[in-house]
Amino acid sequence: MLFLCYSRCSTCKKAQKWLDEQGIAYTQRDIKEDNPTLQELETWHQASALPLKKFFNTSGQLYRALSLSKKLPDMTQAEQYALLASDGMLVKRPILVLDDGHLVALQAAMEAKDYSEGYSQAHALKGVAGNLSFKDLYECAALVSDALYAGEYEAAAKHLPEVERAHALVIEGLEDWRDGTL
Repeated sequence: MLFLCYSRCSTCKKAQKWLDEQGIAYTQRDIKEDNPTLQELETWHQASALPLKKFFNTSGQLYRALSLSKKLPDMTQAEQYALLASDGMLVKRPILVLDDGHLVALQAAMEAKDYSEGYSQAHALKGVAGNLSFKDLYECAALVSDALYAGEYEAAAKHLPEVERAHALVIEGLEDWRDGTL
């Protein structure tokens, strides 16, 4: 998990304190010193399903100094990505990026009947869920991982929808936390 923050931001400090209190492991990255790349911003934006404007630090000094509230509506999405990538202080923070690739890779492996890869991805997803104390997701991923390890491919396929539901609940909960509605 990647935690992008700014050391002088009180919201970032609160989020970091919460992550630490929960014992959640993360890699910290200072958004000012190592601002997100254009590709990262595109990837995160697409994965979030949020309007791109939500990625702008609209209360920041630089946002106001550049009069972006007036300029953004006339900018293309590509121009907005480039602007965000130009200075980390334009990016709303904190940002928490989950390595969400394991579920997608597990789904693809199961569809392709590549059970060795499916096992690897289910096992990795189980590990991530365990490290983050996402109990339901951990238990569902363990069912798939154990079934694949035992060669019980139909049982693994039967449990995959449970993993997908538990994963969706985790993402929904994290989005509620991010939006302050939790």
